[in-house]
Amino acid sequence: MTCSADWLSHDPEHQRLPAFAAEWFAAYERGEDVARWYSSRAAR
Repeated sequence: MTCSADWLSHDPEHQRLPAFAAEWFAAYERGEDVARWYSSRAAR
């Protein structure tokens, strides 16, 4: 079986971030535990 290494050259610099990314980064900066982050507001 051959494994493709295309993901090694992945460069997301020009990809748009999901809408909740700013919220995630803000929580991370506040020191919150973001190891299990979900985008559903109903889970809060």
